[in-house]
Formats: sequence, structure tokens, C-alpha cells
Amino acid sequence: GRRTYAIKAKAFKTLLVARYRKMTGGKVPNSEAMSAGLLAIEGVAVHDRPEYDAHVRVAESGGRVYVHMANEDDTVIEIGPGGWRECNDPPVRFLRPGGIGALPKPQPGGRLDDLRKFLNVPDDAAWALVRAWLAMAFRQRGPFPLLVLLGEQGSAKSTTARLLRRLIDPRELALRAQPKDVRDLMIAARTTWVLAFDNLSWLPDWLSDALCRLATGGGFGTRGLYTDDEEQTFNATRPVILNGIEDFVTRPDLLERTLLICHPPIDEAKRRPESELLTEFEAAIPKLLGALFDYVAGGLRELPAVCVPGLPRMADFALFAVACEVARSGSGDEFLRAYRENQAGANEQVLDESLVAIAVRQLMADRDEWRDTPTALLEALNGMVTEAQRKEKEWPKKPNTLSNKLRRLAPVLRRADRIDVRIGEKVPDRKRTRHTIIWRLPDNSPGGSSAPSEPSAPADSRPPTGTPAADDTLDPDDPQIVHPSSEPDGELLHDSWQLDDADDADDPPGPSTGRVPDPPVTPDGNRRRGRV
Repeated sequence: GRRTYAIKAKAFKTLLVARYRKMTGGKVPNSEAMSAGLLAIEGVAVHDRPEYDAHVRVAESGGRVYVHMANEDDTVIEIGPGGWRECNDPPVRFLRPGGIGALPKPQPGGRLDDLRKFLNVPDDAAWALVRAWLAMAFRQRGPFPLLVLLGEQGSAKSTTARLLRRLIDPRELALRAQPKDVRDLMIAARTTWVLAFDNLSWLPDWLSDALCRLATGGGFGTRGLYTDDEEQTFNATRPVILNGIEDFVTRPDLLERTLLICHPPIDEAKRRPESELLTEFEAAIPKLLGALFDYVAGGLRELPAVCVPGLPRMADFALFAVACEVARSGSGDEFLRAYRENQAGANEQVLDESLVAIAVRQLMADRDEWRDTPTALLEALNGMVTEAQRKEKEWPKKPNTLSNKLRRLAPVLRRADRIDVRIGEKVPDRKRTRHTIIWRLPDNSPGGSSAPSEPSAPADSRPPTGTPAADDTLDPDDPQIVHPSSEPDGELLHDSWQLDDADDADDPPGPSTGRVPDPPVTPDGNRRRGRV
């Protein structure tokens, strides 16, 4: 039938044993025969048969979405621009990993807004973000923004996560604890469509980076078990739900991929027993699924004609969300407004929680530009924070650490405060110094103040000695051409350089510090003109 098995999986072995017993009158194959049979089947599958991709829960083919209900009949629903239907011969294959739950068959006539009464969603903007996340969860390739549910104890964060997952990808283990390492996370992603992690209080750096890869695509490679030189790779893009009390998402790159939903406290008079809520929700799932599939079908229909000027981050997600909203209400403005406000709030959260960002804001409070070496910048920022803050783990102790933090903060500072950062700018001097430049971008809003859109050239960009500026396209190995100054003193200096170039080979080498030594004294007590 439609069911796809992994040859080495326990489910396939038990299937073989059951069929063998049926054909032989109840006999059971010995372990040697079973191993030989599995090896033969694997060889045929790898070398003698066509290859197909096997999916978990959601797949796409020919511009249509296919959803595996994972019931006893292995029902597959096809969603296309014209609507949805049960598909008896889907062009895609699905896996049925252990612990996967069944979705009921969808029913027409439902309203997606009926889902809102089961969720503690604070306002229309948050509900628009939840709708968009639900719709994108039925696309195969993503990108998938992380849905982060925040709120105090008893604000139904876990219940909201459980219900949203039940509507898309039910599992025996509805909510997971934080994974121990990247391998555990990727193994879960291979066998699960929606990952939901419960009650998080902080994210280690490795998990933050791994979640970024899950949101927009990425993988992990490791040595295969019981092998010396075989690599096992894990590659997945998945919808993710996180919930917790504290603001545990703090790194800028992850916050840019996040939809933040803050749950308000629940009034004691409005609190309901969870068993009653779940019973009512289970009864409503078939029509809610039908309404959700209608929403996705509308997005597939409108997507080719959607055009969003000034696309935000996660552009593919934003385009599909707008397409779904256009099909639903005729306009995607509500979603775009909510999404941009969400991104702005995420930027402010990053800047408020980063000591480096706070110090940079203070440094640029009364100036339009700052440029100097990373060492000088660290010294300047040290003066913007207290001694206790400088001892905190987050505060950079070395210039290169500061530069790394600024690279992460640069997009957020640019969007939130119009402060741009350029790291490693070459300075036209003999030491090949590199500067960090921080400058304020112009305010293009109505009534905004004007500021330089590019950093000004350094004051010593073309010093009297004629050193080429940073924009001069000269090969460092070619002889440098001296550009004479228009000032009289500059002409004399230029002449002295040319005179000195003739006898450079006779000049003694300069000290190791790189400082040009004073000209030698002639027998009559005068200094010789020119450079040594």
C-alpha cells in the first residue's frame, strides 16, 4: 500500500515475520535467515529500484501540498489552489515514525476564527501572527519562524503549544524538554514535523544556533555509530514552538526568526478545567482542519500574484502569509503591520538586554560618527558602563570579542536606532591599521533629521607624505606614486622625497618600532634634507 518502512526498523522486521508465519503455517524465521533476508532487500532497494523521498506529515509536489493523516488507512489530503480533497494516489511517500498521532479527516464548513476561543491570544495582531504560523507549518520547505509563547505561570502557554501542535502534528510526546545536544535535536527533527519545547528558561549558544538552522535550513554531520569513516548526516527544516516565563530568546539572529506572543494573565473567573477545554477542542478539530486547509489553499492560489515592497526578514514566510490573508480578507496589511511591530519589539529586546548595545547607544548619543581602532573602541565603551558590569561574563574583555559582538548587533542597531557599524575598515597608513567606524544613518521619515549616510573620510586619508587613500586602487607590491600637494610646503616635501628615493639603498634601516629616524647630522652641524 502507501506505507513506507525503513528496512532496518523494528516495524519492518515484525511485518516480515508476520507474513512469513502466514505463508508457512506459523513458523518463525531464525535470526540468520532474517539478517540475510534484510540484507538482500536492502541491496535490491539501493541498487535495483528507483529512489523516492520519504516525508514526515507534510510534502509538496507540483505546486500542491500533501498532508499525511497517519490514520489506519494512511489517508492523504491534497491541498491545491482550488481547494482540498482526499487523494487516493498521492505522488509522494510518507514515513510513519513511532509515536506519531493520527489526524481526523477534515470537514468543510468551519471557521478558522473559531480556533481563537481555545487560545489565550492577547489581540488581533497576535492572532494574525498565529494564523500565519499555522499556514506556513503546512509548507514543506519553509522557512519557518519560531513561535515563542511567553507569559507568567498559569497563562496557558503550554496549553496553547499543545493545541497548536495537536492541530498540525499530534504525537504521543506532545511537549519536549530542552535537548541535550545537537544530535538529539536533529534526531527528533527527522522523525517529527513540529518540534515543541516546554518551559524553557534559557538557551545555550549551541541550541540557539541549531534552532536558527532548523528555522531556515541546515544540517548536522557526525560519525556513524559502530563505524570508523562513515558520516551520518541530519538535514531538516521544521516548524518549532518554544514556551517559557522569561525572555529566553536573546541572540539577535534567533530573534529575527521569531514570532513573540506574550500571553496575558487569565482572570480567575474565566479559567476553565483543562479536561473540558480539550474535550471541546477534540470535537472541533475536523472543522478547524477544514478551515485551515481552506486558508492554505487560498494562499497557494494568491501567491503568484502577491508583491510586497520592502520585504522583511523571512521573506518567503511573509509572502505566503500575505497571500493567505489576501485570500481570507482581501488585504495582507494587518499581518504585515503585526509582523513589522513584532520584529521591532524583538530588536528593542535585543538592545535592552545587551550591555554592548547599551554602551554603543550612549557613545553615539551626542555624535554622528566615531572611528578608531577596536582597542580604542573597547576603552571608550568601558567608560560607558560600571565596574560591576565590566566584570560580567557578557562584557567583552578583548577587542576581537567586541568586534564579534558588534557584528551580531549591527543589523539590530541599524534597524532600531539607525546606527550603522563597519568593522575592519582599512586606514591608509604604513601600519595597515584597521578601524571600527560607527555612524548614524539619516532619518528618512517625515520630519526626520539629516545625518551622514556614509561615514566621512578620515582626516588623514591623504596625509602630506602622499600616502594613497583607501580608495586608491594600487597593488601593494607596485611602487607608490606620490601625489604632490598644492601647498608650497607640500612641494618642498615632495621634492625631498624624490631626492631621497635615489639613495634609499644607502640609508640605514629604521628602528623596529617603525618610527622614521631623524636625518643624520653633516660635518658642519646641519641636518641633511630628505628622509632616511
